[in-house]
Parts: sequence; C-alpha cells; structure tokens
Amino acid sequence: MRAFGGSGHVWGGKCGRLEPTDFEARDWIPGSGWPFDRDALDPYYDRACRHLELPSFRRDPIGADAGRPPLAAGDGRDFETIPRVHSPVSGGSSREKFDAYRYAIVSSPRVRVCCTPT
Repeated sequence: MRAFGGSGHVWGGKCGRLEPTDFEARDWIPGSGWPFDRDALDPYYDRACRHLELPSFRRDPIGADAGRPPLAAGDGRDFETIPRVHSPVSGGSSREKFDAYRYAIVSSPRVRVCCTPT
C-alpha cells in the first residue's frame, strides 16, 4: 500500500518490538545481521510507547506462557508468537486521536513530508 502513514494503514495500529533473533546473521541470507542488538533500540521503543499510548515493550503485556511450546517454522527452526498491542492512536481505535496525531505531524515546522509520485 502506498499512502502517507505507511503500514499503519494496513495494520491499524498494531505494534510490537523486534525479537533478539531478528538482529542475528543468518547463514542462508548474505549480508544479514545488524551491527547492534535489540537492547540498543529499547530507549527508542520506550519513547514510541509513550507517544503512542502503549504499555512498555520491556514487559509482557499479556503474561508470558513458559509452558507454550515453540511453533515449527520449517528447516528445524522454531519461533515464538510475539505479543502485539494496538495503539489507541490509530484510525481503528479513535479517529479523533488518529487525526490529531497525523495533523500534528504534517503541521510541525520540524517535519517535511515528501511523497514520491507513483
């Protein structure tokens, strides 16, 4: 989808943080891996959570289930389901909050919005 606001139009305010394994190099993907780990992003996640009225990603908002088995992802790799929360600052939750948020962005003197032609 091409629109100002990006994937928020598709996902409707669903938010979650990357998993530690998302930062690791994968031998089957050339050039994969990040030069830092997830912990480096935590201060930015904290700021985003406050801004989007979300609980902190540093705690599990739905309660961890240590007894839940990992799900097979193929090739013998496992993955865990990741808790996600929906921001009330989205069109799906509150049109009023969503409009205030997006209009604050485009009217800010510190932001320049550039949309490329299709």
